[in-house]
Amino acid sequence: MAGGPGRPNLYEEISRRLLADIGRSSADELAPIRTLAREYGVAVVTMAKAVNALAEQGVIDVHQGRRVRIRRSHDPGPPRLPASTGRVLEKIRSGILQGWFRAGQVLPKIKFFTISERASTATVSEALSMLAHEGLIHKQARRWVVGPVPPSSNAIGPVRADPSLRPAALLVLPSVETWSSLCIHSHSRQFLETLGSELDRYDVLPITCVIDPTPVVAIPSGIQAIAERVRSIGPTYQGAVVIGEPALAIEPHLRECLHALLRFRKPVVWIDREVKAPHLDRREFHSSLLYRLSGRGPETEKIAVETLAALGHRQVAYFDNVLYRDEQWNRDRIAALTQEGRRCSLDVAVVPQNEGLWNRIRRDDTLDKPAFFRYCLSQHASLQKRGKGIAAPRIQSMYRTRLSNTVPSLTSVVFHSFATALIAPNDWLASAYAIWLAQMGVAVPARLSLLSFDNDVALRHYPISTVDLGLGHLGYCAAHILVGDIPIRSDRYGNIVALPRLVDRGSLAKPRRGKINTALTTRRPQALLPRDRGKSRPIS
Repeated sequence: MAGGPGRPNLYEEISRRLLADIGRSSADELAPIRTLAREYGVAVVTMAKAVNALAEQGVIDVHQGRRVRIRRSHDPGPPRLPASTGRVLEKIRSGILQGWFRAGQVLPKIKFFTISERASTATVSEALSMLAHEGLIHKQARRWVVGPVPPSSNAIGPVRADPSLRPAALLVLPSVETWSSLCIHSHSRQFLETLGSELDRYDVLPITCVIDPTPVVAIPSGIQAIAERVRSIGPTYQGAVVIGEPALAIEPHLRECLHALLRFRKPVVWIDREVKAPHLDRREFHSSLLYRLSGRGPETEKIAVETLAALGHRQVAYFDNVLYRDEQWNRDRIAALTQEGRRCSLDVAVVPQNEGLWNRIRRDDTLDKPAFFRYCLSQHASLQKRGKGIAAPRIQSMYRTRLSNTVPSLTSVVFHSFATALIAPNDWLASAYAIWLAQMGVAVPARLSLLSFDNDVALRHYPISTVDLGLGHLGYCAAHILVGDIPIRSDRYGNIVALPRLVDRGSLAKPRRGKINTALTTRRPQALLPRDRGKSRPIS
């Protein structure tokens, strides 16, 4: 018996787990056998047998006195693949492992790959057949679909015949209040929506738990209650996703919760969105079942700065809005933008934005998204009502003067500086800036470029270029780690990092030199209606 009494052929189980981890990892070499034995919780002799078993299968190369190398292509026993077939094979495989082709998604037609990769139909067909043999895709009618063939379900309509057979996974939160906070922020909402939709598609039941031991009705509270809930699920338990807040990451509760969940020998995924605890990975817990999903840190700001610098911008403005001034993510963003700006020779001016208007139109559950637009309409209607008999161009001039006085921070940057691009803290503020610029007659991007962050799904109808933080991709990775249908690539310590990307919706262009030439570039204030005289101060 290998691995101790009552556990026959333990090395075979370890070799299967090691093979799965190799598929998820992008490393070219294995860690030393003693390190692997500690991570998998087995004896060195057992781990050596597992490594030798993989060597016999041609997965790895073992040589005395050298590190164990991983074969990333194919077993050298069969005939060598043609270069064109290998190129197409690696292109599609890489797209699946990185999430560009997602599970359940229909792959493009063969003609797409023949044109994009300049390969023959036979070459592409051979590559697709090899991917199907690996279990990465399957044939559905006449189309190729990402992922293995889904298992047959014993559901009757929308209701499962035996609910106890339904696979389940835990969603562990620090507290009940955390859920509301996650749903408010657009970036974390993308993670939750993707995670939930993928689990629903594979009929995995999400069960919410909280680490805070304060009793909550119908929700397991405290680490002991969470462990009891896992035991009650039984063999259909798939694993857990733990949301780690920055304040919680330095507390012992998170470590204790992760240790307790790892004892059930199922995948545990914890989310370090703001990259506050990079040390809490497999090195800390010595388990290959732990995955740490994190944000990209300053990578999002790097994309923004490099994009603007590549277009030729040299002076840009970032608005430090009063709504987010005390938020840690806003301070981190300002520091990252400033640092990346120095590296790319881009002057990033941080402009305080203190107008009381922002507090009044602050986004909440009772306020429509275009709150700023409704404010502009009300101001224009007020001027029209009070200025009967005045020519329309005059009304328009007074309307723009009122908007200029309402948001002096925007006025000073747009009309009295040499900034050629505006960077907004998030898409909601960017939508307000876009409305203000349109009402002031400033064309975007012909006269001024506008860039934002988050890629909020509720605001995608605005033509504003934005940097997607990539948290939706992390939700996809978390779901398929639990489902276990396709390999998810991580480093040797189980870290998976978000992949931010620029979403260009047409608000970026090369800079226009000099100040914007409109009537508002003069320092002389515009004449106001008689009732407005003496009230030209910015609204506070």
